[in-house]
Parts: sequence; C-alpha cells; structure tokens
Amino acid sequence: MCGRFVLATPPEELARLFDATAHDLTIASIGPSWNVPPTASILAVTANASGARSIGTYRWGLIPPWAKDLSFGANTINARSESMATKPSFRSAFRSKRCIIPADGYYEWKTTAGEVKQPYYFTRTDGRPIAMAGLWERYLQIDPTDNSEHEVYSCAIVTTEANQEVAAIHTRMPAILEPGDAWGRWLDSGFRDEEELLAMCAPAVAGTLIPRRVSSRVNSVRNNSAELIDELLDRPSLF
Repeated sequence: MCGRFVLATPPEELARLFDATAHDLTIASIGPSWNVPPTASILAVTANASGARSIGTYRWGLIPPWAKDLSFGANTINARSESMATKPSFRSAFRSKRCIIPADGYYEWKTTAGEVKQPYYFTRTDGRPIAMAGLWERYLQIDPTDNSEHEVYSCAIVTTEANQEVAAIHTRMPAILEPGDAWGRWLDSGFRDEEELLAMCAPAVAGTLIPRRVSSRVNSVRNNSAELIDELLDRPSLF
C-alpha cells in the first residue's frame, strides 16, 4: 500500500510538468509537506471532456457518492489495481474519473528482526516527481444546521504488485504512469478499454525507483520537515 508520501514541489511547477492549469486558490492552499497522511488535502491532475488538464485539491481517501459520511475515506486511500474495476467503492471512478496524483516520493515500511518496522523513502531514480495513477469522486456533504450541500472532492492512489526492487521492502507499490500517451489515456474519461487501463497499472520497470532508509520520526504525522527524507548512513542489507 501507499500510506504516506511527500509533496514538496510547488503546485505551479507541477502544473507546468503536467501541462495543467492551477488556480490561485489551489496554489495558495497547498504548502510543502514531507509527511502527507491519509485524509489530508493533496493535489491531483484531471482532464475535462475536451482534454484540458487542471490541477486541484482533493481529500486523500476516496468517498463514493453513496457513503454515509466523510469517515468512509479513511479506509479507501488505496485502490488495488486487481479489483478496482469491480469493487463498489472504485468501479464508477475507474470507468470515468481517473486522475494523476503527483508526489516527490513515498514512504514504505519493512518489518525487520524483532518486528520493528523500518521506514524507507522511495523516489524516482531520474529525480522527477512520481505520477501515481489515481481515482477521484465527488461527494455531497449535507450541513445538518441548514441542510445545505457542500461538494467534497476526494481521491485514492492505485496500487499494484511490487516489482523486484520494491518487493524487498513491501509487497505493493503505487501504479506509476510514465510521461507521454499514458498520461492522456489515463485522464481521458471517454477512454474505456479496461484491458489497456489495467495494463497501464502494471508494476514499474526495474530501475524506476530507488529506496533509502530514513528515520522512524516519519512514523508520527506530527513530524513534518525536510530532514525526514535524509538517508540513515548505517544502511543494512535489504535482503
């Protein structure tokens, strides 16, 4: 799974990378974070019917329209690629509400001797932001004080089986979309070729990501600084 990540690249820079429009409100509302937790506001790239892309804020943890309340999203931060086409929480979004969730890197934990969970930070070997496949939904929240409706946009990160490098630490990894046609097809709500969409969520090719062992300070969401991604120098073998 992917349960914590880093989003420090400015929204305007990400907008240029994805050829998307970022509104001033989005740019002002998202600051750098080195420890993004579930239910936080994050950025996602979407496209309209004409293909124009925009980057906006979404609550991390997908909330389908039929959910009772926002707490539903705490259990839907990830959508497994193997079941998202059929699982009730994700199948509608998979058909027509796909997005790209950018991240500078993400954390994963490896269980070591003594059942201690050691965090690792994964980044792209080429230094670019990671374009994670995602799904989004629109939920109408009712204000009980006046019965007014408020739109809540939420999203989930698509995960897939780990490739050989990541599997040394965890069995799952985000589905990573490479620049080019894959971005356009994934964002195209009219593109419905399920077989091709699922193939796009295959494990990343070897060499795409590189891990480094980091401090257990990342375990607490109260800690949020650039030092969290510094590598621990006494790095043990992964195998």
